[in-house]
Amino acid sequence: MLLSVGTDPVLPALDLPRTRIAAHHAYGTGVYLIRPDGHVGWAGGSAEGLAGYARRVGLAERVGGETAGARMAGSSGTG
Repeated sequence: MLLSVGTDPVLPALDLPRTRIAAHHAYGTGVYLIRPDGHVGWAGGSAEGLAGYARRVGLAERVGGETAGARMAGSSGTG
């Protein structure tokens, strides 16, 4: 699942469910890829870098391409 918290980013064309929620002041904003086991697989301030991560972890067949105009504000995760 792609989770967008308090932001409305341009997301890559991943064939995954998407959810947008309002930011909570304790958690801030960002974009998160939630793995099927419920853990965060990727996190960033924007969606830049998400498509590349998805390719590296085997979601390449589900990636339609990274969209232009996204800016990376930082990322973390396993990749």
